[in-house]
Amino acid sequence: VDRGINDCESISDHIFRVTFMSQFLNSPGLDVSKCFSIALAHDIAEALVGDITPADKNVDKKEKHYREKATIDYLCELIKPYNEKAATKLCEDWNAYENISCEEAVYVKDLDKYELLVQAIEYEKRYPELDVEEFWRALDMIKTDEVKQWAKDLLEERIEHQKTLK
Repeated sequence: VDRGINDCESISDHIFRVTFMSQFLNSPGLDVSKCFSIALAHDIAEALVGDITPADKNVDKKEKHYREKATIDYLCELIKPYNEKAATKLCEDWNAYENISCEEAVYVKDLDKYELLVQAIEYEKRYPELDVEEFWRALDMIKTDEVKQWAKDLLEERIEHQKTLK
């Protein structure tokens, strides 16, 4: 929306894609079901708070975290009377992601960045005039070898696509 794209990815689209991609992780010792659960929770607060991005200059990181944490706490309290175990799990998974407190959270953080790259290449193909170069900065933030390889493959796809535009 910030770039004038009317049919841009929604928060639920993003959550679904990160969660779906988590099922394809294949690193030894990684608990893929835990990745799935963390991915499902990772941006759920944004469904109520909205997607606060670095472009939102009036909301700093501390305020963003405060709003999202308050929203997660609210959601967990809302769920608790119906399913205390699910409420606890949602809070634990969200906190694991936010605090990067386990290996699975590191992978989900990487998938979050990788999904941004997937979105960038989709926008580049659909809207060749659009400048999404800054999205590609996420490439350098990916930490795990497995997701780095996925990103490298995606970058190669981007380079091949750019050749067709010349």
